[in-house]
Amino acid sequence: MKQPHVATVASLLALAAAATTAAAVTFDATNSASNTPGGQRFDQAVGLDYAKRVLSDASTFIWNTFNQPSPDDRKPVDKVTLVVEDIDGVAFTSANGIHLSAKYVGGYSGDVKKEVTGVLYHEVTHVWQWNGQGRANGGLIEGIADYVQLKAGYAPGSWVLPGQGRRWDQGYDVTARFLDYCDSLKPGFVAQLNAKMKDGYTDDFFAQILGKSVQQLWQDYKAATVGDDNLVPDDTTPSQNNSKPSGSVPGGTTPRHNNSYLIILSIAIPVGITLCLISAIVTCALRRTTRSRQQTLSCAAYSEDIEEIQALLLDAVVIRAATDNFDEVNKLGEGGFGQVYKGLLPDGLEIAVKRLSKESKQGIRELKNELLLVAKLQHRNLVKLIGACLHEEEKLLVYEYIPNKSLDAFIFDEENRKKLVWETRYKIICGIARGMVYLHDESRVKVIHRDLKPGNILLEKDMNPKISDFGLARIFERDHTKDVTRRVAGTYGYMAPEYAVLGHISTKSDVFSFGVIVLEIVAGRRNTTSSEGMVAEHLLSYVWENWTIGTVTDVVDPYLNHNCAENDVLKAIHIGLLCIQENPSDRPRMSDVLLMLVGRSTTLPAPLRPAFLFSLDDATHAHPRGANELPKRPNKCNSSCNKVTITEVEPR
Repeated sequence: MKQPHVATVASLLALAAAATTAAAVTFDATNSASNTPGGQRFDQAVGLDYAKRVLSDASTFIWNTFNQPSPDDRKPVDKVTLVVEDIDGVAFTSANGIHLSAKYVGGYSGDVKKEVTGVLYHEVTHVWQWNGQGRANGGLIEGIADYVQLKAGYAPGSWVLPGQGRRWDQGYDVTARFLDYCDSLKPGFVAQLNAKMKDGYTDDFFAQILGKSVQQLWQDYKAATVGDDNLVPDDTTPSQNNSKPSGSVPGGTTPRHNNSYLIILSIAIPVGITLCLISAIVTCALRRTTRSRQQTLSCAAYSEDIEEIQALLLDAVVIRAATDNFDEVNKLGEGGFGQVYKGLLPDGLEIAVKRLSKESKQGIRELKNELLLVAKLQHRNLVKLIGACLHEEEKLLVYEYIPNKSLDAFIFDEENRKKLVWETRYKIICGIARGMVYLHDESRVKVIHRDLKPGNILLEKDMNPKISDFGLARIFERDHTKDVTRRVAGTYGYMAPEYAVLGHISTKSDVFSFGVIVLEIVAGRRNTTSSEGMVAEHLLSYVWENWTIGTVTDVVDPYLNHNCAENDVLKAIHIGLLCIQENPSDRPRMSDVLLMLVGRSTTLPAPLRPAFLFSLDDATHAHPRGANELPKRPNKCNSSCNKVTITEVEPR
C-alpha cells in the first residue's frame, strides 16, 4: 500500500523541481502590433500576462514530455520571448524567440485564446527540442512539436484522424498521430527519440528504440488504425507439427509402409515430370505475353503522347498572322533555341511564341522535350502551353503571354528593383517553391527542371511567378530520385556542383538552383558578375562570409533597408543557405522548403558551408570556388554566366 504513495511523492517532487527550474528561465511577451485589429484582439482575448504563463507552463510540460528534469539535459536557454507582429502566416520560431502573426489572430474565427495557446505549445517545443544537428527533416521536427500540442490537449478539431496521411514524415498532425502511436508501443519513445537527436539523426533511431524500421512501423500504424485483421503479427509463425506418425518405428519403417512408399513413388514421379513440363510451357507463354504487353504499353504511352500533341497543334498560318509574320517589333527575347515573339490570336488572346532557329544545333531536341512535358503539367506557378506547330519549315511553341517579362529584368535592373518591396519578393520566392514542389512531388510525372534561374521565371501582372523553359527538363519515375548523365546542360552559377562536374542529377540539383535564386532576390545582385574580364566577389561566398561573422544583414539589397521585417529576410537567407549546401543529402527537399517558408516554421537547422560554384575570369576558363577547391580546367563549351544561353559540358 505504500508504493503508490511513494510514486505520488516522487511525481510531486519532479514537478516541483521542474517548476523551480522554470523560474530560473525568463519568459517575456510583447505586442508590437497593438495598433492593428489583430494586435488589439490579442490584447483583449489573450493578453501578455496569460501568454507569459503559457510560455512557462509549456516549457515545464515539454521538459516532462522529453524526460528532461535537469537543466543539464536541455538546451542552454535562459530566456524565451514572444513577439506579436503584423506578419503573414501563423507563427515561427527563430533562436529562442517566438513570432506570432497578429493577422492570424485577427482573422481566426474560433476560440482564439485556445488556438493561441496551442500554437505557443507548438512553437515553445521548437525552442527546447533537438533538431538532429540539422539532419532531421522538417516534417519530423514539426511533427514532434504537434505531438506536444496533441498531448497537452490543444489539438484543433481540423486535424487529420489517426491513420490518415501519405507519409510518416509528412509533418504536423500526420506525423504527430504517428509518433503518438509509436509512443503507445513504448512509453517514452518520443523522449528517447529527442534525446538521440541531440547529436544527429538517422531513420535508424526508430529501429534502435522500437526494434522495427520506421517504414514497417508506418505500415503497422496504418493497418492498426484501419482495422486490418488479415495481418499476421511479426512474432507469429506457422505452427510446426514435429511429432511422428503413431505407427512409425524409430530408425526404420514397417514392410507395410515400404509397399506404400513404392506405390506412392510410382504415381508421384510421372506426375511430377508432367507438372514440370506444364510449368515450363506456361513460363514460356507468360514471358511472351509479358513481352507483348510491355510493347503494347509502350505503344500506348507513345500513342497517348501523340494524342496530347495533336490536340495542341496549331496552323502555322495562324501563328504568323498573330505575330505579324514574326515582326521584329513583336520580338520579346532570344535564347539558344531561337527567338520569342508576342502575338495576338483572332479571339483576342495574347500569346508568346517560341520560334526554333534554323541554325540552332540544340533546339529541336529541347523543343520536342518541352512540348511532350509541358502538355502534361498544369499549375498556377508554371507557364501554360497554348499550342504548338511542327511544320517542316516552322517549329513553334505557343504559350500564354506574361506581361512583366522575367524575374531577372526586375532584380538585376536598378530602376525595376526599387519596385520590388519585400512582400512582393517573398511572394515570388514562395510561388517558385510551390511550382517546384508540384514538379518534384505532385505532378503526373516527377520532373527535374535542370535550368532554374531568374531568366526562366516569368512574372504576371500581380507578380505571381511562373516557371518556364522546360527544354532541358528530365522526367523521372516516381521511385527514381537520381541519375547520372553524360550531357550536362544548364547555366553556370545555378548548376549544383555534383551535376556540373560529375553529371549527377537529382531533385536536389533543382534545390541548389532555387537557393541561389533566393539569395539573388534578397541581395538584388547576380550570383556571378563580370566586367571587362574581372569578376566581382561571388555572391554565395559573400553571403556565407557575412553569415559566419554575424553581419548577414549587410548582404540585403539596400532598397529593402527599413522597408521590411528583418526576421523574414534573415529567414529567407537562412533557407537559401540550406539549399546550397555542398552535400546534396544535406539540402532540404522542396516540400520541406515550402514548409519552412509558409508553415509555422521551426527553428531552422544551421546551414553547412556552401558548395563551390564556377566564377568566370575570362571567356574560356572557369574556376571552382567554395568548400572543395577543384583543379582548374578549360571550359570547352559555349557556356553562359547567368544569361539565356545553354551550357553543355562533359562530366569528368
